[in-house]
Amino acid sequence: MRAMTKGCRPGSLVLITLCGLLLLGTPLAWSDASDPSFAARSVGEPSLNPGKGPSFTTLEPLSEAWREAYVKTHLSGYLFREDVSFSPYDEDEAEVGDPLHEGEVNCGRRCRAGEQNLAAGFLPEALAEYMTAAEKGCPYAVQGCRPLVGILKADLAMGRFDEATRLFLRLSRKHDVTEDDLFTLIGGILAAFDQDFDQALARFTSVGSNWHLIENVEGIAGHVLFRKHRYEDARNVFRVVMHSPWAAVREFGVLGLADCSLALGGWVEAEPLYESLAGEKSPLGWLGVAEFRIRQGKLKDARKHLNMLVSSTHRDYWKGVGLAYLMSLRSQPEEWAESLQLAERARGLVLPPYWAGVIRERTVEAMEGGIESLWEGKAHQELLILAEEWRTHQADLSQKVQLLIGKAYEGANLKSAALRVYSRLSSNPEALFQGARLAWRCENYIEARDLLEKYLDSTGQEHRDDAKLLLACVYARQNRLDRAKEALRRIGRIENSSMLIALGSVEASMGMRDLAIEHLQTALDGAAISEEERQHLLYLLAELNYQQARFHEALRCFRLAGNGAEMDQGGATDSMEVLCLARIDKVDDALALLGKTPKDQETDMVEEILDTEDLLRILRRDGYGF
Repeated sequence: MRAMTKGCRPGSLVLITLCGLLLLGTPLAWSDASDPSFAARSVGEPSLNPGKGPSFTTLEPLSEAWREAYVKTHLSGYLFREDVSFSPYDEDEAEVGDPLHEGEVNCGRRCRAGEQNLAAGFLPEALAEYMTAAEKGCPYAVQGCRPLVGILKADLAMGRFDEATRLFLRLSRKHDVTEDDLFTLIGGILAAFDQDFDQALARFTSVGSNWHLIENVEGIAGHVLFRKHRYEDARNVFRVVMHSPWAAVREFGVLGLADCSLALGGWVEAEPLYESLAGEKSPLGWLGVAEFRIRQGKLKDARKHLNMLVSSTHRDYWKGVGLAYLMSLRSQPEEWAESLQLAERARGLVLPPYWAGVIRERTVEAMEGGIESLWEGKAHQELLILAEEWRTHQADLSQKVQLLIGKAYEGANLKSAALRVYSRLSSNPEALFQGARLAWRCENYIEARDLLEKYLDSTGQEHRDDAKLLLACVYARQNRLDRAKEALRRIGRIENSSMLIALGSVEASMGMRDLAIEHLQTALDGAAISEEERQHLLYLLAELNYQQARFHEALRCFRLAGNGAEMDQGGATDSMEVLCLARIDKVDDALALLGKTPKDQETDMVEEILDTEDLLRILRRDGYGF
């Protein structure tokens, strides 16, 4: 292909004749292919995507993005470029010594040097010559020299699009410049780079057959025609581009011709064009063939060509495009592991924002599929490994998936990590409530109060009463007893055992013993609780009943708790039983039990109490009225 296309310049008679035929007169007499639905009506098109996988429609934004980037970053560098041999250091004519004409001669010399450097591809040197001419106040009409237009051309060729746009707008106020076809063509190029294809097409059309004023503009014009669905006209232009002396321009011409043939239903003509580029190891060819195979539903073959691109020596940009395509093809939830392997390969690449964003989106999709799959399979440890490996992406996950990560952290007793996840989900009521409960258990009362207040201000509250209760408990722990009691009065019926235990503990700490006993007894009689929680509740109920002089109930609770107590708790249990027996006037039983209790400081205190009780009993018996 390359050997066949060398030796014919785009500024030749062939180009001028073609452009004249194409753009003769306005408005243009476009073919039937101008209808955007024309390609959809084409015959001979294979059945698209017969197997499992994404349709090419979902990948069209990627397809357009890398073509747009190629036009801006590659084709712009060949604008105004000619196939000439020239050095920026060649000697020019000697300067004239007459002061009256020296400025004019220098101005013309600078502009000619700028044109020569521009044509030879020495773009910084060209810009320097034009800027020097402008700084020296070069007369506008001297030998046709226009330094500002020269700067605009150099900026455009160097990819300095922001500077070129600003200068273009500045020159647009000069009437004698705006009427120039060269200036109109530059405006069309800038519009194309800004993806304003209507404006670009209008400007290219208005210059008629004068495209030759800008060397190598045809690739950009063909791209504009293609994006406007003018496939027949774009194909004619791309045929000219294929004869460019510059490989980068020539390859885009082959790609454009293949794209137009495909859009017009010429699948048989398009395939060898894509493959010819791929055979030359051009990224355009590998991507073109891959897209062609995706359209055919041959995803395995498409992946083969994309892997060739990713494994090539081409720069990071093209590897990033290839990885973005490969990850997009892994669209099934069960393929999340393969997709994350591809994302791992992309980690070391330096990519522009668009492609970095695409890969990030695909990484997040794979993470969500993986986390949901691991959660359903109860593989929580693997889930946490995955979440930690891609920790920087956690905040981009859906709230549902982030909530799963938080629960997995909490289940692994990684409380700080779980609380970090819950706190981040400030718009998710379930996460706010789970975070508040966790903060309460961690005795982080400030964080708990903040999360509870946000939860109660949100909508869709499934745990409203529980949240109010927990907030009252937080107020009590912060010694804000008035607010705690006020909050408790507003709480309805509580059925959750853990919340009832928390409520009873807080009520007991505030001296509200009767309510505490009621709530703790309800928790004890309610849903199944662990043996450890049961013993804790029985001890707490025994102490509260004893404080309320309900000695029989206190004794019952102590004995129930003692039945399941460990040996090291036996002394404490017996001591409390002794006191209860003494309070119900069973001093003899109390003394007998005390004799079986190991001696320590606590039993000494109990013995003194019993001695007092025994004395009081004797005095009452002898009629002293105590």
